[in-house]
Amino acid sequence: MASIIEYLTHLEGMGTYAPLNIRLQDKTMNNDSDYIAIQDSKLMKGLIKEYFDIYHYFKDNPDETLVEEDWHKISILSDVKRLWYIVGAHIAKTIEMQLGRECLTKMIFESSENFISAYLNFNEV
Repeated sequence: MASIIEYLTHLEGMGTYAPLNIRLQDKTMNNDSDYIAIQDSKLMKGLIKEYFDIYHYFKDNPDETLVEEDWHKISILSDVKRLWYIVGAHIAKTIEMQLGRECLTKMIFESSENFISAYLNFNEV
C-alpha cells in the first residue's frame, strides 16, 4: 500500500504542481479548492501531518492485511481531503525550492519512493 501511496502522490502531486505558476500569473488560484488549500500555510501544516501519519502507518506495517479502517485512510488521501494532490504539490514545490527545477524535472522519471524520500531528507514529519 505504501508504494501505491508514493506513486499516486508523485503522479497527482506533480500534475497539480505543474500549472501552479500559470494559475498564479492568471490569478486563478482561488478557482479550485486544491489551490486554495495550497495557499493556506496553517491548513497545509495539518494536511501534511495527516498525510505523513497515513503514509508512515502503511510504510511501517507493509505486511498487515488491509481492514475497513485502512480503506477509509485511503479515501482521505484521494476523495475526502485530496491529500495526494495537495500534499503532493507541496512536496513538488518544496523539492524545487530546495534542490532546484532540474532536480524536480528529473524526478518525473525516477521512482515515486525517491520523490517522497527527497522531501523527507529535508523535512521532518
